[in-house]
Amino acid sequence: MIPASSSRLIRLSPDGVYVAAVESKTKLTIYERQKGNQNDLVVSAMFTCQDSVDYIQWSPDSELVFAAQLKAATVQIYSPEQPDFRCKITEGVAGLTHVLWAPSSRHLLTFADFNLHITIWNLESQTSLTILKPKTYQAISFSNDNQYLAIATRSD
Repeated sequence: MIPASSSRLIRLSPDGVYVAAVESKTKLTIYERQKGNQNDLVVSAMFTCQDSVDYIQWSPDSELVFAAQLKAATVQIYSPEQPDFRCKITEGVAGLTHVLWAPSSRHLLTFADFNLHITIWNLESQTSLTILKPKTYQAISFSNDNQYLAIATRSD
């Protein structure tokens, strides 16, 4: 059972096995559904984030969850199945307004303040690609087969 004092930041994983909840602004708790009883949740992992968490989101394959900390321009990524896994992405002085998963579940898109740029982070190769002057975080779309990404950009 998730404590009644938990914040409103609660997300169910796409596969329905995990629940992520932010408690006391910086504490991320992962609950796992028990196989025998779908109503019972037990604590699977607990993580402490660097700053106050603004929102959380599960990867499409339910293996990773990120905690976006917009004021700190930071995203921290955790795995309930591998509690020692840690990944931290910092946007720096450009700031951070939005974060989303790519369909691959191994790429993350971060959006800088004032739509200065989008950065696509590859979590496996630990590389990134920056695309300048996107219109907005809503002006992107993945192809139906998830092989391509279209981004509307501004021109001078």
